Formats: sequence, C-alpha cells, structure tokens
Amino acid sequence: MFFSRILYLRISKVTILFVGFTVMSDYKANLIIPGFPKTGTSSLHDYLNQHPEINMSKKKEPHFFSVDKQWKKGRAYYNELFDKSSNIVFRGESSTTYCIWPEAIRKISENVKSPKIIILLRDPVQRLISHYKWMYKLGLETDDILNAVERESMFDFHPDKPVHGCYRSYIEFSLYSKYIPLWTNQFGASSIYLVSSEQLLKDPLMILNNCFNFLGLSPLDTIDVINNNRTEEVSVVRSKLISHKSANRLRYRIPLKYQHWLRNQALIKFIWQRASLGKFLVVPSISDKDVRMLELRLKKEVAFYNDIFQRNLENKVGL
Repeated sequence: MFFSRILYLRISKVTILFVGFTVMSDYKANLIIPGFPKTGTSSLHDYLNQHPEINMSKKKEPHFFSVDKQWKKGRAYYNELFDKSSNIVFRGESSTTYCIWPEAIRKISENVKSPKIIILLRDPVQRLISHYKWMYKLGLETDDILNAVERESMFDFHPDKPVHGCYRSYIEFSLYSKYIPLWTNQFGASSIYLVSSEQLLKDPLMILNNCFNFLGLSPLDTIDVINNNRTEEVSVVRSKLISHKSANRLRYRIPLKYQHWLRNQALIKFIWQRASLGKFLVVPSISDKDVRMLELRLKKEVAFYNDIFQRNLENKVGL
C-alpha cells in the first residue's frame, strides 16, 4: 500500500536518512461521489456511467469506506465492483454515508490514490423535507416532520447503525458548511467539484459535460435522461386495506435475510412495494410554518449553499 521515498542528506561525515511515505494504491477507484441523501446521487451515478471512459461501480452505494462489515470484505471485493477494461480512465462509486463520516474521508485519503470527488448539493431545507418524506413512505418514520427532526437531533450519526438499511439524521445530512470543508481540507479544492442538484435536473447534459471537463474527459453530444429515486408526492387517501403501521409491523416481523429474497419474487413484489413505498400512505402535511422553522434551523446552511452557487454556478470549490 505504501512505498518509501528515501532521501539522503550528507552533512560533514554524517549521513541522515529521511524516509517519507506516499500512497501507493491497489484500489481501482479514483472517482468518489460522496453524495448527500435525496440530492440525486443515484442519477449522477448513472449519468457518469454513460461516458465511455468512466466505469461506475456495479453496485450502487457499496459503503465500503464507511460501514465496517463492508470494509472487512477487503480490497479484492471492492475492486470486483469495477470493470477491468483498459480504456477506462475513471472508476467511480457513490455512497451517501461518506459525506458526513470523517473516518470514511480518512480511509479514502489513505487508500485511494489522487481521487477526484464530485459532490451533489441540494437546497438544504428541500433536501431535508424530501429525506423525511422518503423515510415516512418506507415506513421508517411515523412522527410529523418537526418532531422527527428534534428526535433525530438527539442521536449521533453512525454508518454502522442504519434503520433497516436507511439513515435518518435529517439535520446532519444538511450541514454542508460543516462537512464540505472536511473534504476540501483533506483533498484540496482542485480535486473537488460541487454540483447543484437543481441544475442537474434542469440541464443534465450541460452539468455532465462540466463534470467531464473537471475530470479532463471529452464532452458528450447527447445523454440518456435519467430520473432515479424521486420521492413521489402521495395524495391518495389512506387505504382501509392496509395502513402505515400495520403494513410495516408485518414487514418487520420478517427477518432481513428473507426480506431481500421476497422483494425479488414477482407475486410478492407488487404487495411489497405498496407496503414499503407508501402507495396507500399520506405523508403528514408540511405547513408553511414548518418550512419557516426548518429554514430558521438551517439558516447557516442555506446561506452556505446559496453563496456557492450564486457566486459561480457549477465551479470548482474555493473555500
């Protein structure tokens, strides 16, 4: 993993040996998309994969550098996530747990040689609201939004402690001013590119070509437009046949190892999606007052976000 760089300095008749260490990576990835939840990381992953010189990991969100059980699978497991073709310039992966986990930043720095990092940001209040709605429709949230935010603020984020494979930490994932500097301080501003998810949605070809330019790759003339992981707006009345709590009480009586198998069965899939994706659920209404309270809570983050993208949309960070 490391090789020694040796420098001899002769002073009179004394030889002093200096040994320095430089990262010598056997990890194939050199493009990291840390992502913040509900900013469009899944779409960006697929968009980047359309470039002939980029190979994004077969498995989205491997969480290799953040989740301990994934890390223990080792380098060989990680490298198998990527294509070995010789024409590939960048091999990348996207994991949302990296963005707010300092240990992941450290591991990436120590094990990945000269990585390029692209981070998607979304208006922090809208990101939080979308995150909350998503968790509610998965059956992993039952409180109204303000109570949910207060409850989760009492707990520290840890990637090894998901809630049925997902993470709440609503406020923490919107603290851009806290975590973006950790990335820039570790890797340098020239290695990091910040992207607005609103702009990616509005003009994906332009934003993708900006990303390719940042990576030193040729632009594309066209792309296949992608719409992944959108949080649906649910307006149907709660069904009498299945309720939020009853559906998920049943769901969580099934061991996780069997849940994964059941999801892939054609007959079960339809029912599973209704129970877990909120087809029969109504997300509690979020009032203008709720939004104002969240804006006040995230005032610093909103200012940080606006400053980045009003100062110079889709440019390299200069923090």
